[in-house]
This record gives sequence, C-alpha cells and structure tokens, in this order.
Amino acid sequence: MNKNKVRILVPIVTGVLLLAGGLVGLTSTSKATSQDSCNQLFTYEKSGDFDDARIHINFESSDEQIDVSAQSGYSITRVWLDVDNDGHSGYFQYSSGPMNNFNPNPGNDIEEAKVEVKKVCASPSPSPSPSPSPSPSPSPSPTPSPSPSPSPSPSPSPDDECEGVSCNTGGSSPSPSPSPSPTPESTPSASPDPSPSTGGSSSSSSDSSSSNNSGGQVLGASTLASTGYQSLIVYVLTGLSSISLGLWRAQELLKKSVK
Repeated sequence: MNKNKVRILVPIVTGVLLLAGGLVGLTSTSKATSQDSCNQLFTYEKSGDFDDARIHINFESSDEQIDVSAQSGYSITRVWLDVDNDGHSGYFQYSSGPMNNFNPNPGNDIEEAKVEVKKVCASPSPSPSPSPSPSPSPSPSPTPSPSPSPSPSPSPSPDDECEGVSCNTGGSSPSPSPSPSPTPESTPSASPDPSPSTGGSSSSSSDSSSSNNSGGQVLGASTLASTGYQSLIVYVLTGLSSISLGLWRAQELLKKSVK
C-alpha cells in the first residue's frame, strides 16, 4: 500500500513543483520585459549558456566558439570576451553587434562573455501627404475671323454736258456714257462654329499608411518559444505530464480497490 502511495504522490508533487516554477519564471520575465523603456541598456556577464527574453548566449565547441544574439525587440550593442591566450588581459571588446559561430583567433577557451543589449522601440513611419493633382485648364475656343465684305465698284460718272460753241463744232457725236455696273451682293462667309471647351476631370488619390504602435500584448506559446522561453515552457509541460501520470495511477489504484 505504501508503495502505491509513493507511486502516486511522487509524480504529482514533482509535477506541481515544475509547473509552479515554470509559471513563476514566465510571469517574472514578462513583467521585467514589459517595464523596459526604449533605448534602455542591459549588461550580462555569463560563463555558460544563457537564454532569456532579451538575449541568447551559446558556448560551443568546448567553449572555443560562441553565439550571441538578441531576442525580438532588442539589439546587441557590444560584446566583450575573456579568452585564454588571446594577448589581452581580461575582457576585450570583439564585436559591436551579434556573433554567429565566432572563434577568437588567436585564443583558446572562452572563459566568460560580457554582452550589452539595448531595448529597441519601433517608431511610427510618417504618412506621406497627398500631392494635389493640377486641374486641367480649358482649351480656348478659336475666334472666327470675319470675312471682308467686297466694296462696291464706283459707277463711272457721265461726261459733262457740252456747253458753248465747241459742242456744235467738231462733227463727232459725243460718246454715250457707260451705264453703271451693278454692285455684286456680298455673300457672308460661314463662320466656323466655336469648338466647345473641353476639360478633363481628374481625381486626386492619396496614399495613407497606418503607423504601427508598439504596445503590450499577451504572448502565446509559439511567441514565447521564439523569444527565449523554451526552458520555462518545457518545465510547465513536464509538470502537467507528471501530474497527469500521478492522477492516472491513483485512478487505477481506486479501480483495483473497488474490485
């Protein structure tokens, strides 16, 4: 009977402890990162693998190689390393950004890493102001040119009547006066119809971009896993599994006792 109790209590107690530790770690880390202000600097000194909501440090190849990267919302500003036989005493700044499979040369083992990380806040992009479209000016209608009216040809005046003795002498009869030519009627020329002024209509279009304001949000399991909460999530899941195992064993024991 005592063995059965132990088989039931051990997984339940272990699961409760793992679940509580994981939830406390998730809560404390979420509160810490939510209180970080823009451009705030944080410094870490680690001699082994480390992972949290701000930074990821991984020692590789028997501590002769290192990876340093920032989590979402942060950026690496400076990295110092304490390397054996690199010609420097203590820490020496090797980078002003993240590192990927970095192997100091010269140097042997990486004893310790000192990393400075900065909180980065997204600044909203200004929305472009729409440029006004020019309104088309109407094309001027052509003015019809007046057709010149023909001027009437002057009718010739008849010869002056003869007076005195000269009209009776000379033997030649006076020439008849020509009849005036009729004045031609002026035909008015057809004036062209003025073309209607046309104007194209144009609509101005404006492009608006919404600025993304960064705000606090509740992180889901997938987001937490991508921001350095892998170990805490493993604790929570393992605790739940262990509690389930203990409850299942208790249920089986009750079934046997009833029989």
